[in-house]
Amino acid sequence: MFSILLGALAGCNSPSPSHKNSDHSNGELPRLSFFVVYENAGDERRLVDSERYPRLGYIGAQPDLELRKIKAVEKAGSLEIDFEMGATDGAVLHQLTRQNVGRRLLLMLDGEPLMAPYMREAISGRQIRLAVSSRVQLDRVLAALLRMAQTE
Repeated sequence: MFSILLGALAGCNSPSPSHKNSDHSNGELPRLSFFVVYENAGDERRLVDSERYPRLGYIGAQPDLELRKIKAVEKAGSLEIDFEMGATDGAVLHQLTRQNVGRRLLLMLDGEPLMAPYMREAISGRQIRLAVSSRVQLDRVLAALLRMAQTE
């Protein structure tokens, strides 16, 4: 069973601009980072305030979870991607989402905001479905995730 993270939220309806590091020509693996979004500033938190996410909230200096390798990935629907993470990463994501139900979870691909859904319940298991907002975004995310899966 897949947990679903929806990207069709306010501010997610346009493709994101290409990121200068997203071609990975230097051999570096893509990074899929997860940040809990807080309403208040705290120690070492920074405000996410962009055109796509105006005054979204505050995130930590380091991701709460960062993936560089995944087990498997496949296109699931016209604008959906399924992927499977390792057992350790799945356990970390479960704990993170269990402790932060009601908050937003910002997903960033190579430092670029991808989506920021509300966590309505804990995400259990290792399989995730990402719903993106455009074909351009689908192609970029799928390419990065396929590269992450090839390193496993």
